[in-house]
Amino acid sequence: MSPRVKGLLVGGALGGILTVIPFVNLGNCLCCLWVILGGFVASAIHVKGSETAVGKGDGAITGLLSGVPMLAIYVVIGIPMAVLTGPLMFGIISRFIDDPALQAQMTQAMGQSIVQNIVSAVIGGFIWAFLFAGFGALGGLIGTAIFEQREPPPPEAPAGGPPIAPAPPPYAV
Repeated sequence: MSPRVKGLLVGGALGGILTVIPFVNLGNCLCCLWVILGGFVASAIHVKGSETAVGKGDGAITGLLSGVPMLAIYVVIGIPMAVLTGPLMFGIISRFIDDPALQAQMTQAMGQSIVQNIVSAVIGGFIWAFLFAGFGALGGLIGTAIFEQREPPPPEAPAGGPPIAPAPPPYAV
């Protein structure tokens, strides 16, 4: 298995699992913390396992692709869990609210039908797809910037053209 695939599977699984666990998933309220962590881990594994230097663009793509397993975990586990535990979480949160009008709104939201809960979860899934891609790419970019210390290989000469001469070393002043 290539380091990129291994990284995006591990990072995606980590980010996805942390995103669907009730109350732990509140870490995503901090700028999608678990999604960024998933992309970060994916790019770190990619960099550590790669024989050549990994560019920042490749790290961002690895982080972006780690959003695919995150989304799969969200769809398979997160949506059913949100439908089943949503009213429970609303009930727990509403106990900490002192405003009677807001409590009444939350009680009304808890009384929604299961079809409305499923539709809300599916719409949330589409929103999460963009968040997983964007913040996963950000995490991949950060991870590559931190873990990749090797120099990228020089550019290859274009086919049929003259070879590209290496740049002269900088002059000491």
